[in-house]
Amino acid sequence: MLNNVYKIIKTLESPKHKVGNTTKKQTQQTARWVFELESKQVKDKPAPPKKKTSIRNRMSKIIVSKFGGTSMGNYEAMSSSATIAKNKQSRLVVVSATSGTTNSLISIIKNSVAGDIISALETVELIKKRHLELASEANLATEEITKIKKLIEELKSLSQGMYFLREASPKAQDRLQSIGERLSSLIFTKFFDNELKKID
Repeated sequence: MLNNVYKIIKTLESPKHKVGNTTKKQTQQTARWVFELESKQVKDKPAPPKKKTSIRNRMSKIIVSKFGGTSMGNYEAMSSSATIAKNKQSRLVVVSATSGTTNSLISIIKNSVAGDIISALETVELIKKRHLELASEANLATEEITKIKKLIEELKSLSQGMYFLREASPKAQDRLQSIGERLSSLIFTKFFDNELKKID
């Protein structure tokens, strides 16, 4: 751009191109006008489009670990799963309910709807005992143990509601069965956190 301005000034100042009363001031004004015009063109020029990264390419950089019920079965299984997730440098970990818990939750639904609330609540207590023992082994904080107890109370409330209504809507069943994963994920988070704090 500056080369163009320089050429215009040299051309207008040469004797061959001087006309009438063309002065140095007029030459400078003309050059300034050309400079401003070209500057505006540069500013108005659209920026080149940014290179887009596909969702697939972005997602391929995220390592996800998925652990089933057996991998959540007890202290040793959870500890081993946490080590695997760490070694794989997982950015996202998905866990199932502890082994056998989903079947226990389904039995709670069936017994509650059938009117056998005693069997249903006995199963609730077994789930509570198992998960509180796991939480104790993992040294969960009081706050996390309180969350586990609240989930158990939610489980008991859902069971009693199904018993009184003698039916279980799909939404209520999904809610009740989700408690299995919600319990195991609370506990596994502590195992994973402990593993990440270890110095290799």
